[in-house]
Amino acid sequence: MNWIEQVEDELEFQVWRSTQQACSAAAFVRLIEAALDSYNRVPRYDWPTRLHVKQYCAINQVSFQA
Repeated sequence: MNWIEQVEDELEFQVWRSTQQACSAAAFVRLIEAALDSYNRVPRYDWPTRLHVKQYCAINQVSFQA
């Protein structure tokens, strides 16, 4: 991962983390569900995307079902 990707990942993490802290657990889950429902995976990025989401969920103790 290059430094630009690292910065982007860190920014994304900070956005989701601040959102989680600002919302109730139920509201945060609804936001995650809405984000995942609206997300269309590009087939070639399927596996790394899943790894990224699993890593985020593990860090933030959010359940993830692939």
